[in-house]
Amino acid sequence: MPDTSTAIRNATHKVVRNTVQQYDPANDNCSVVPFSEFYAVDQNQPKPTLDDADRTC
Repeated sequence: MPDTSTAIRNATHKVVRNTVQQYDPANDNCSVVPFSEFYAVDQNQPKPTLDDADRTC
């Protein structure tokens, strides 16, 4: 689970920027690791779709 998340979107896409603390046992310390998630946005009524790995075009 991310420590922080920030998101921004437009009409067709959403970008989520997450950060996590990751422990490095070799150096015995933690560092902040950012990663991004990119989603297609589809809010068509009455049946919006989710952007996931099982979705086919």
